[in-house]
Amino acid sequence: MSRSKSYDLVRRGEFPCRVLPIGRTARVVTASLLRVLESGKPEYNGASSANPDPS
Repeated sequence: MSRSKSYDLVRRGEFPCRVLPIGRTARVVTASLLRVLESGKPEYNGASSANPDPS
């Protein structure tokens, strides 16, 4: 993923993990990034978008 694509996703609120806006910068929450990398399921605004799969 390129830097410009990442910034675009953050701007649209679609970055796959939690991002904290601090002034004119955006900081990725490390714990959220690790959860996304481990599970492969994106998180948006701190809420998991994954639906439990009964199978």
